[in-house]
Amino acid sequence: MKLNTAIFLLILCPVIFFGCHGGSKPDYPEENDIDDISDIDFDSENNDDADTENETDEDQIPVSDSDNNPIDDKPLPDTDTDSDEISDSEPGDQDSEPDNDDTDPIPDSEPDDDDTDPIPDSEPDDDADSAGNDDDAVVPDNDSIEEADEPAVLCTGQTKCFNATKEITCPATPDKNFFGQDWQYADKGYCLEKSFTTTSNSETVTDNITHLIWQRNLPSTYAGCTGTSGALCAHSEAVNYCDSLNSSNFAGFNEGWRLPTARELGTIIDYGKTNPAIDSEIFPDTPGQLFWTANVYDFEKNWAVNFLKGETTGNRTTGSQSYLYVRCVRGEELPDASFSVSGTDEKILKDSENNLTWTQTFGDYSNWKKALEYCKNLEYAGRSGWRLPNVNELKTLINYSISNPASDFEGMDSSTFWSSTSDSNKATQAWATSMEYGTTQIMSKDNIYKVICVR
Repeated sequence: MKLNTAIFLLILCPVIFFGCHGGSKPDYPEENDIDDISDIDFDSENNDDADTENETDEDQIPVSDSDNNPIDDKPLPDTDTDSDEISDSEPGDQDSEPDNDDTDPIPDSEPDDDDTDPIPDSEPDDDADSAGNDDDAVVPDNDSIEEADEPAVLCTGQTKCFNATKEITCPATPDKNFFGQDWQYADKGYCLEKSFTTTSNSETVTDNITHLIWQRNLPSTYAGCTGTSGALCAHSEAVNYCDSLNSSNFAGFNEGWRLPTARELGTIIDYGKTNPAIDSEIFPDTPGQLFWTANVYDFEKNWAVNFLKGETTGNRTTGSQSYLYVRCVRGEELPDASFSVSGTDEKILKDSENNLTWTQTFGDYSNWKKALEYCKNLEYAGRSGWRLPNVNELKTLINYSISNPASDFEGMDSSTFWSSTSDSNKATQAWATSMEYGTTQIMSKDNIYKVICVR
């Protein structure tokens, strides 16, 4: 009985043991699996954060660049899309700065603020853009400037570009500051290059454009003149001297010699030169001094041209300063402009004599930089392509026989107007014309004058 009981227990115990523990699997492998997954997810989140931070930094770089260079702010692509993606992964803080930068009106406000300074703060950047890029170191291409109509006005002789303080390479495209200067359009055929022929005896110079014939060499003393022992003439003496060349059969011509008008004498000025402001090979030994013209300035002055730089101004006909140099001319007198008006609200004036079209509406008082910008951005009378006139074009508006204003231009006032021609010797100055009398002088580019545009 005991033996049977023992055998029964030996058989029963293993069954009970394995039955109790074999029916349930341990939980540890599953817990371990969960821990492993948790670890992977944690690493993934950290990696996402790192990637997001990197993406944010990359997106912020263009924004920082645009702060430093407002002109480059516009080309940034898909900035808002990138900001939204960053906002989803990293809410709030970092994408708010790009949004603020995008809405900040720096590009519009900074140029205006700079323009009000005597020397614009933006100029160093402008110079760097112009001089530091080989692609910019050229005058505008044909795509930047519209094709010229048949020009009828002589080029000024200017062959350089300037900002408000120094010479620069000419801005290549209209989006650059200081685009639209004299030389940029002259190089594209908007004016007639000077052309002279000297006679074999070198006594005369023929202007192949105006067809005027000029006295080439000045005498050491003028017959009948009393200034400085005959080296200079009073105005009445200058008139008589030129008339005397007819009786002397000067250069084979016994008639037609006369004192030139202010318009005529202005055609041989070379604004690209100074002291004298003339081509010294064509007109040798010309002093940088005042020369008489035939036009009356007012009751005590006559018009004169100063060949030191090319100013056209009045000079007294009496007193110690009333003796000047003389250069005589012959040929048909050059005519004044001939204007016709068209349009209604935005009128334009067509000058058929000089083949120029002008805006009748004037731009506000501006410094020289703003004057260039006003004309290049102007949309007027349904047209674009307006520009600031060079000094020779601006002078076509003058009628030297009248004053207040000195112009037959309908609606002209007696203000001073900017030209696109810089002083070739001093970059801080440019040429301007006062329509009160018609004087043309160099002025500081910081000065505030009116603007008229031409095309």
